[in-house]
Amino acid sequence: VIPPTSTNNTLPSREEYQQVLSTLQQLWNRTSLPLAAVLEEPLTLQKPLPMREHASLTTVAYYDIQSCQDIPNHWPVIHVSSLDDKFGSNVGSKTSLFDLRHEYSKICPVDADPYLPWIHDVFLLGNKLQFVAHNKRRCHRNPQFFWQDIQNLEPQ
Repeated sequence: VIPPTSTNNTLPSREEYQQVLSTLQQLWNRTSLPLAAVLEEPLTLQKPLPMREHASLTTVAYYDIQSCQDIPNHWPVIHVSSLDDKFGSNVGSKTSLFDLRHEYSKICPVDADPYLPWIHDVFLLGNKLQFVAHNKRRCHRNPQFFWQDIQNLEPQ
């Protein structure tokens, strides 16, 4: 979506629109910005949470999504089954992602920044997107396997 160029909410001219597309193509090799998550390294858990004075932010881009129609199939929420050897199964897993959370953020950002909502389903309904969010901490409840994950996802 291209924002209006003036305060009277008029749409940009065709030339302005083409200029924006051209700039995006030059910068990103595509005509739309990639979906991205901005991750912040979680603070040590102490209550109450201290004020953040210096944030360390990392941006992870998800380039598979080219349009709204791609979102339901390429939303960054779980890994493909070919990566089960590395990350464990998506269903019934007994594999902790805690030590791999930063590497896994290229697939799903929530484990690397537990303050992000875990949006696990996206549906395209006509010209609208419907998001379904869930508390990922409740997915891995067995402390025998997931104690570090449970602690890491406490902010949820």
